[in-house]
Amino acid sequence: MVNAGVVMFITHASIACSSTNETSMSSCLSQLALADKSEATAYYSDRDKEITEFLRVTNRVSGTNEKAIGDKTSVSLSAIPTPRISDTTKDALKSTTGCGKKFLEEGILPVWTGSEWVDGMTLVVNGFPVPKEIRTRLLNINFQERAFGAYFWPESERKKVSQFSGFHPTDRFLLSRITLENMGYKLEFDKTFYIWRITGTNAPATHSH
Repeated sequence: MVNAGVVMFITHASIACSSTNETSMSSCLSQLALADKSEATAYYSDRDKEITEFLRVTNRVSGTNEKAIGDKTSVSLSAIPTPRISDTTKDALKSTTGCGKKFLEEGILPVWTGSEWVDGMTLVVNGFPVPKEIRTRLLNINFQERAFGAYFWPESERKKVSQFSGFHPTDRFLLSRITLENMGYKLEFDKTFYIWRITGTNAPATHSH
């Protein structure tokens, strides 16, 4: 088990980096990457409790045009294969990566509950009232994780992406999270559903409702 003090230090390392001239951005990225590698940025939630709290209505999508969103989500999610009984949550979600761009454009984050595919964005925002811009950032961060994140892919696989192209997606992914944390949103990776979630915030927008 990781020491609580270490977890707190690592979780807020990116915020400290942004306000300290002595610490380079490259050091900031390294600290955050190390935290992911040691899984200090992750936790497990209670699956049944989370489903009851956030996913109890069909298809659990909130918004002013709920029926239209729900219909679109239903069609998109129905195309995802049902996981095998032996599949882990991560195995199940890897079957969605090939259609990642389509889901991203539709604003949907596929999540396997253990019995059905649902839009997991209600889990991601975790009950916090967030503006559309933050929701979009969270959606992008989760799709970046599925494309080249440390919790989904081993380091050897992620290195292949930048080996010939010179593109370093891991740095972009870490910077996305640093930006969001600097805006006042604490992020942690929920290994029950394999998603990045807001677990705390001091962002002004969330206190204005």
